[in-house]
Amino acid sequence: MRVRAVVWALWLAPASHLVAQEQPQERPRSSAELWVSAAVEVKPLHKPSGRQYEKQFYRKFRTTLELGYRSDENLTGGRLFYTILGANYRFKHWLRLGLEHRYNLRDRYNTNSQRTDLQLTLVGDIGRLAVRYQLQGQHEWIPVWKIRDLVRNEIGLEWNTRKFPIDPYVKAETFNAFHYTGDRLIGIRYGLGMKLKLGGGHKLNLGYRYDREIDLPDLRYRSIFTVGYEHEWGG
Repeated sequence: MRVRAVVWALWLAPASHLVAQEQPQERPRSSAELWVSAAVEVKPLHKPSGRQYEKQFYRKFRTTLELGYRSDENLTGGRLFYTILGANYRFKHWLRLGLEHRYNLRDRYNTNSQRTDLQLTLVGDIGRLAVRYQLQGQHEWIPVWKIRDLVRNEIGLEWNTRKFPIDPYVKAETFNAFHYTGDRLIGIRYGLGMKLKLGGGHKLNLGYRYDREIDLPDLRYRSIFTVGYEHEWGG
């Protein structure tokens, strides 16, 4: 009997280990957040007369400023305020390269941080459908044992509505982390919304995003409601 019991134990041990691996160790937490932002894009330089190259450079160069707020998971308090300063240059009508630096002012439970982003943006039109792709390299200036280097890929579609000031859009984005413990996909984000054109370079952006973390401790699935204001000044 003892031999038979040992044989059964040895046979069941790998099976029980596989079942344990298939079951998640913890269930992801679901939360809802509110993101509010205001951004302005400025043409800072003006072409001097008689100089063709500088005329082209000044016309295509832009600087940006963005202020933002993000609520906590219960929509009752703020967990983050941020400021972004950036610059971008449009090489072609379909190609733009940008650099941004962000300062994060966090709540009392987390440490303030800074982040630098390099962005490559491609845009194109298929009739009234605008297609946009952005590749973003992101480095956050935090300790090396944390995840601080990301590559983000975002693709979006926006419909240019005729004779109506609302343009609907959809988009999706992936987040790939580069870390000494291993490179991996850590998140996917889906979004939809609409842009309301107010005239004079003013826009109001209302949207919803669903964010899923992957292969991280303390996984979170977030429903994000966004309100954004945009203005192009001096364009």
